[in-house]
Amino acid sequence: RGILYKGGSFFEEAPKVDRIAFDKTGTLTSGSPHVKHVEGDILWIAAALENHTNHPLAKAILEAHKDPVKEAHDVKQIIGLGISGVIENETYHIGSETYMASLKHKHVFDVEKHLNDGHTVIFVANESQILGYIVIYDPIKKDIPKLIKDLQANHLEPVMITGDQEKTAQSIAASLGIKEVYANVMPKDKASIIQKLQSKGHHVAFVGDGMNDAPALKIANIGFAVKSGHDVALDASDVTLMHHNMSLVMDALDLSKATLKNIKINFLWAFLYNIILIPVAAFGLLNPSLAGIGMAFSSIMVVLN
Repeated sequence: RGILYKGGSFFEEAPKVDRIAFDKTGTLTSGSPHVKHVEGDILWIAAALENHTNHPLAKAILEAHKDPVKEAHDVKQIIGLGISGVIENETYHIGSETYMASLKHKHVFDVEKHLNDGHTVIFVANESQILGYIVIYDPIKKDIPKLIKDLQANHLEPVMITGDQEKTAQSIAASLGIKEVYANVMPKDKASIIQKLQSKGHHVAFVGDGMNDAPALKIANIGFAVKSGHDVALDASDVTLMHHNMSLVMDALDLSKATLKNIKINFLWAFLYNIILIPVAAFGLLNPSLAGIGMAFSSIMVVLN
């Protein structure tokens, strides 16, 4: 089925899970976003800066920019917020509204509709003002709505963790029926959210595919990594999904429950069988040949189960 289990402990932990946290980009969404709208003559600036990163949003911007990319110098990545760099002797910035606020820049654009539609809005600015914004859309994977319903039907509460703005995150969560959402999350804080949920008594599984998901994958009771992700994420996980089909999460959990059920039934059978028949044999009420056949029969029953 394309499910790689990396240890036996998964089968004991899985039935205890009551929360499943998802990283949004590349997990709930396709991870192949595209530019939907550009406000202002800023795409060339965005392309020059984003050319220095391999983030999915950067790929979308570079695909939208058809002209040759200008050279950017002194490029700095502000993790989880944005990028700054010098193009043609002028410093430019690209990033979230939070990043713009840290630069003391206020925007006058009406982006509410884009955010409410579940789109990501990133701003481009120079040292003195915001020059415009780019709207990026990353569609939800087709199998995700059914997965969320299946999880909830099995009393597993889905949780969404994302670096997106609050309104974008809430819009996507509402469309999927996810009630618990953590937005504006810095990459380093994903593991802290998992710990926060665990401190409330929850057993938490985390599904992610990025390099910055590795700490959360490691600290979660169960970590699911998608094969298309970074090697460090795969190394930190308990289960690797070899295909993009996210319904494998539910399949993995169902298989773990079925496996644990079989183990318990086998133990119960073996204990009852021996508790009843060893005293019978000890009191000479069972022919040794029949006892030998009985032991073989017991092993066959366990294997068949």
